[in-house]
Amino acid sequence: SRLKQYAIKYETFVIAISAVNRDSTKSGIIGKYSGRDTSGIEFTGDYIITINYEELLNGDAKPNTQKFEELKKAAVSNVVLRLEKGRFDQEYKKARVKFNKPHNKFEATEISWTED
Repeated sequence: SRLKQYAIKYETFVIAISAVNRDSTKSGIIGKYSGRDTSGIEFTGDYIITINYEELLNGDAKPNTQKFEELKKAAVSNVVLRLEKGRFDQEYKKARVKFNKPHNKFEATEISWTED
């Protein structure tokens, strides 16, 4: 609630980055309820955006496999930003991007948010 108060007081937005629970790390896929001990943020936040490897979402890779380990070690990864909660927008839109790990940079491959 303090993050929300801050945003209102200073007329700005606040981005909170959250750790994930162990169940999510087992499946490899992060979703709306993957936050660890952050239910207040999940329920009071206006938006929840998750980041997942595209290969996990489309079934080309599974956790605890060689392919998954290669994904984690790759310098550039295909990731999907997915709008899991959008108080002022429609949920479950997604954007595909490349994540350049050495430079900590996202590079757009699909500019607009699309429906699932």
